[in-house]
Amino acid sequence: MQVHSKILVVETDIGKDTHYARAFDFLGIEIGKLLKFKSSAQAYTALDNWMAYILEIGSMISIRNTSKKRE
Repeated sequence: MQVHSKILVVETDIGKDTHYARAFDFLGIEIGKLLKFKSSAQAYTALDNWMAYILEIGSMISIRNTSKKRE
């Protein structure tokens, strides 16, 4: 797999009672905040929503970082 700006890595730590998720861009920079969640259907829906939000803000960060100033 080639590394490029469209890559988003979501890392999850599955624990006995509490799980954690973090998202990183292609440079390894964390995007958003750590998500802490329990094992339930509602929590997994929240995880899906969190990932959608991360994709959205990650796209905005990518656009902002690659835009060039017009002189």
